[in-house]
Amino acid sequence: MFSAALAALITVSIQDLKPGPQDSSPFSPPGYAIWVNLLWISSLAISITSALLATLIQQWTRRYVRVTQPLGCAHKRARIRSHIFNGADNLQFLLATDAVPTLLHLSVFLFFAGLLILLRHISHTVFNAVVVWVALCVVVYAYITFLPIFQPDNPHYAPLSSLAWQVYADVLHPVFARIFNLNGYPAKRLLNHLEEKPAKIVLAKSPKLDADILQSLLVSLDEDSARVKFFEAIRDFYDSEVVNVPAIKEHLSPTFYNNFKRTAYRFVDQTLSSDSVSELVRCRRLLTCLNATHRVLGERAGRSITSQIICSENWVEMPPSPEIGHILRRWCNSTDAPIALIGSCIVAKIIASVEKRNDTWRALTRSQLEVNEEVLNNYVDYRDGNSVSLANLIKTTHLFFKKRLQFQGVLRSISKFNAEDTLPELQDNFCTLWNEIFENSKQFGDCVFILDEIRHVHDALHPTDPTDLTTVAARPTPSTANDDSLLLWSSYLSCARQQEKH
Repeated sequence: MFSAALAALITVSIQDLKPGPQDSSPFSPPGYAIWVNLLWISSLAISITSALLATLIQQWTRRYVRVTQPLGCAHKRARIRSHIFNGADNLQFLLATDAVPTLLHLSVFLFFAGLLILLRHISHTVFNAVVVWVALCVVVYAYITFLPIFQPDNPHYAPLSSLAWQVYADVLHPVFARIFNLNGYPAKRLLNHLEEKPAKIVLAKSPKLDADILQSLLVSLDEDSARVKFFEAIRDFYDSEVVNVPAIKEHLSPTFYNNFKRTAYRFVDQTLSSDSVSELVRCRRLLTCLNATHRVLGERAGRSITSQIICSENWVEMPPSPEIGHILRRWCNSTDAPIALIGSCIVAKIIASVEKRNDTWRALTRSQLEVNEEVLNNYVDYRDGNSVSLANLIKTTHLFFKKRLQFQGVLRSISKFNAEDTLPELQDNFCTLWNEIFENSKQFGDCVFILDEIRHVHDALHPTDPTDLTTVAARPTPSTANDDSLLLWSSYLSCARQQEKH
């Protein structure tokens, strides 16, 4: 279209180069007419050459595809492709591909130059208006031409950039190489130069770029499937040897951590309340979320997510099965201590919440309590099987005490059973653990909440004498017990008095 429009203009302007029918003296065409036609005809010739070269490149490309994809064995195709590729991957072929847009742009600038010369001799008003626009276009084009050389991360690029660089590579660089002995440093195509330079810059800025990627991905999550993929990618990303996690964390903003925490909480709630996916899928999603949260937010946030899972109302409505507990047992055996603790807490809740005690439940319980089949049968057969619940509570309470876990509500949720109908030796073990926690809490006070959450079991095993007014008055009620030391002291006295009775 450009060539057609240019040819139409040349048909009119070329008339100024030949004498008119009324001219009798020797004819001499005006200088501006010569320049206008020279520039426009050159522009037309370059434009047509560009079109011809583009057609040739299309033919070369089709031939390359046809020759490198023949019918036959794969190894033959590979050899043919390697042979043809070596011929195509040379400077002349690449220069030809760059020349098509370069020639077209050059043709446009020649047309503008001829147009300005013509307008200057026709109308100064029109010339002034057009020259402003052309000047603006030239400035913008020049900016785009040299921009990728100084800012390789910028996507803007002009064909004349490649032409200028190629002039340097083919003409100036050989001269400089002989003068400064640069034979070991061959000139490269501009595109290769621009590809290598951003690669070096990206390598230096990789922690910040990785942080930006994480933040943008987190904002774009809008479906559960996308969140699952994101959490899975986070786990592999943080475990990768090529990722500098400490450096990335320095570039992550507080907004990212807040958004990640909200996303994880919302994902957990939706997973626990969803009845459209299988239980196995729910379990895997929870594990994926916990893994990602532990890596991004640290141990404390991972425990917070675990507390949310265990204390969720949706857990009561759709508690995980023992089959899921066996999958979670892998966490209990993890070499990562926080992950192992989280897995033990969730499995303890499963053992306490399951009503149908089948073989799968029994296997899970033996593994969690670390007892043999005979001991477990003794727990189950004693009265209503509440001894299993007490053993589970002792095991988990001991874990909370030794590892200083801070999951609020977990111990209370697994202690809803009849403590009086349990084996005496388990009751003694509970009392021993109670006194050990109490003595420690008198000194440090960091395990007070443990005693508070299992106190109803302690009270059931050591009921106070209603006729003992001193003990009743000393025992604080939930509404008035605002002094932890008073609560601990009264409970300890009751436990000690009960031991004396035995």
